[in-house]
Amino acid sequence: MGDIGVDGLADGAAKALLQSFEQLLTVGMGVDSPRGEHGTRLITSGIPLPHLNGVFTESREPDVDEVAEFARLMTAGAVPWSIQVRGEPAPELVEVAARFGLTHRMHLPLMAMPVAPVALTSGGHSIRTVDGKEHEIYRDTLAAGFEAPVDIMAALSKPEILDMPGATGYLVEADGEPVSTGFGILVGDHIGVFNISTPPRHRRRGYGRAATEAVMRDGFAAGARVAFLQASSDGLPLYELLGFRVVETWTYLQRG
Repeated sequence: MGDIGVDGLADGAAKALLQSFEQLLTVGMGVDSPRGEHGTRLITSGIPLPHLNGVFTESREPDVDEVAEFARLMTAGAVPWSIQVRGEPAPELVEVAARFGLTHRMHLPLMAMPVAPVALTSGGHSIRTVDGKEHEIYRDTLAAGFEAPVDIMAALSKPEILDMPGATGYLVEADGEPVSTGFGILVGDHIGVFNISTPPRHRRRGYGRAATEAVMRDGFAAGARVAFLQASSDGLPLYELLGFRVVETWTYLQRG
């Protein structure tokens, strides 16, 4: 972990991740992201995935009353939502979540790694950045990789997001065909790695790794000292191979 301890990496990555969400909402989507006096945030992306909407906090000991107040605001919407907790929730938070029917737990590891040299994987592919003018090709590749409807992924592929200051979209191509995507957000001295997505028929050929490496390389070159991401179970081995380590696990309390 270099000179940064696990707790330091976790705290920095947690703060940077929520700041990334706020930037995506306020700059990329034009949506307010209210914050309470004790650091609780309301994240409302509108994307029908519970871990992208709800009540979020970077605190290890969130203010339960503030969480409950923000949770009440979420009940007015129609999208799936969750209460996010760093680690395992305290009984008081479990009780608050249960009041709103959020009794199911989903876990996502938060991974981080300090700055390190990044050598791009070679192969029969090329990597380039994309901007808002190419949002449709980026959207279609992203949707195919996540095996999700195009209209859902459109929210993450808007021109305003691809052109957002500090953000960069990436497209990996092989024989002229898009085969993977990536997205980086520079937040202070952290680079967030998002949207690593490879369509099923192109997997296990190193394209997702290439996209991840491109985000890391450019982020570190721009001054980032730490890279961070949230990993799916499928992506975890790849990120560990690249040098990321799980610094903590987040729990999302949501409807079953």
